[in-house]
Amino acid sequence: MRTQTYDESYFEDLTSGWNRISFPMISAIVRPVLERNRPRIVLDFGCGSGAYAGVLKATGADVEACDTSEAAIQACRGLYHRVFAVRDSSDLASGRYDLIFSTEVLEHIQDHRAALANFHRS
Repeated sequence: MRTQTYDESYFEDLTSGWNRISFPMISAIVRPVLERNRPRIVLDFGCGSGAYAGVLKATGADVEACDTSEAAIQACRGLYHRVFAVRDSSDLASGRYDLIFSTEVLEHIQDHRAALANFHRS
C-alpha cells in the first residue's frame, strides 16, 4: 500500500481537482447548520488547504484550524483565527469547541470511534 504524503503538491491538487466538486455540496450542507446553531468557536479539524475557512467564518464565529501536515498549517496561516498542529484528535482540548467541522478526513484515520469520541469531548 502506498503511503500518502501531505506535501505542497497534495494541497495544490486539492484546490485544482476534486475539491471543486465537493466544495459546493458540502458548503450547502454546512451553512444551514452553522446558521441554526450559531457556534462561538468552531474547529476545522484536518483543515487541508483551508478551502472552508470562509464558509465557517461567515457566521461570525472564531474559527480555529488544525492538521497533521505542516504544509497544510502553512497554507492556512492567516485564513483562520488560530492554526495549530496536532498528531491526532486526542490532542484537542476538552470542552473548547461549540462545533467541529471535518470533511475528507475520516478516511485517513484508523480509529474512527476514538476520533469521534475525542470530537465529542472537545
